[in-house]
Amino acid sequence: MNATHQITDAISYSIDGGHEIRLGILSDSIEDTYFRPAINWRIVKDLGLQINLSYEHGKQGAGNRVGNLVETYDWWTSGLSVSYLLTKKLTLGVNYRLTLRSSDNSSRSYAQNLVGLQLTYQFK
Repeated sequence: MNATHQITDAISYSIDGGHEIRLGILSDSIEDTYFRPAINWRIVKDLGLQINLSYEHGKQGAGNRVGNLVETYDWWTSGLSVSYLLTKKLTLGVNYRLTLRSSDNSSRSYAQNLVGLQLTYQFK
């Protein structure tokens, strides 16, 4: 399920949620339920801000083979991105993301901070 709404010319939001089964490692599968809201705000003409959140609850090892890992996990992510349109085709972005993952297998739980600098060229 995905819903997007353009509130004004400058502000929009989206909500994505669902349940899926996807491929894992060594004929394994991952079954999860997720919820991902995001807000986009065009602060001024060429400067944009995006705030996003994500929550995923899943189980790995649903189609388990002997010896594969079986776990239940929760994955929280929050992010902030600022982008500036340098030219019609060139955008500069700065991104920050915090990820928190908990698992019933304590060796698979972690926290991660990620900072990125992005330069995007659009060919159209």
